[in-house]
Amino acid sequence: MPAQEKENDGLVVAWLAAMGQEVASIDDLRDGVALCDLVNHVKPGAVKRVHRNTTQPFKHRENVSAFLAACRTAGIFDLFDTVDFERNATTPVRRTLAAFSKHFDTHPRLELSLPTMGRIEGFDQPELFDLPAAESAETEELPGDARGRHARGSFVAMARDDLGIKPYFVPPPAPAPTPSYDTSICRNNCVVDWPRQRRGDDRFDAVLDALPDDDFKAEVKALCVPGTKVRLDYKPAQGAVVTAEDEEGEGCEMSIDWAE
Repeated sequence: MPAQEKENDGLVVAWLAAMGQEVASIDDLRDGVALCDLVNHVKPGAVKRVHRNTTQPFKHRENVSAFLAACRTAGIFDLFDTVDFERNATTPVRRTLAAFSKHFDTHPRLELSLPTMGRIEGFDQPELFDLPAAESAETEELPGDARGRHARGSFVAMARDDLGIKPYFVPPPAPAPTPSYDTSICRNNCVVDWPRQRRGDDRFDAVLDALPDDDFKAEVKALCVPGTKVRLDYKPAQGAVVTAEDEEGEGCEMSIDWAE
């Protein structure tokens, strides 16, 4: 682990401890319990139900999803994705916690050194429209009353209109590509269960691999643990619906639709 990430992890763990959430590392946030308790600490009742003392992956994801939903409701949108923990992508998690701390103005404040798309320290970056004096003077000599007629337009557009220059042709945006799907598994639709419960369920892995969305496949594979029943309803030209039920009778449902 790079030194900067290690330092940030230490800051996150220390900040969580100050907020009443004792964790050994950022990896302990995977089950979502500490995250739900964190948001309930600053906003009581934000998460109504927290799954505790469970090893079921989909219940962990429900906890994480509940935390993210509470953040969105509060107006925080710089959020990580539920699959980031499975990818061991912890930087988005740190960024979300920093945004959380800033939004709720927590004490202490979580301040991290994270990669950004903004200014690079030590690099001379001129401000937008910070033109040299000579170019600025030329800009002021636009013919006609370009400034008055197009108060909200760019200087280039103003000068172009006054000189009678037509804008270049802008082609319409290309249509979004239609997702590809595999019809070799089943042409109309098929329903398969994991673990195998009836004839034909041995195609579960093949049907799962036919799904065009890698993130959705990862979510489904994470559900396939001992003690959980998973049903996959695959319709090649429309989408797929996945339902899961654990030994306690609790379950969840996920769907993906690529027909729209």
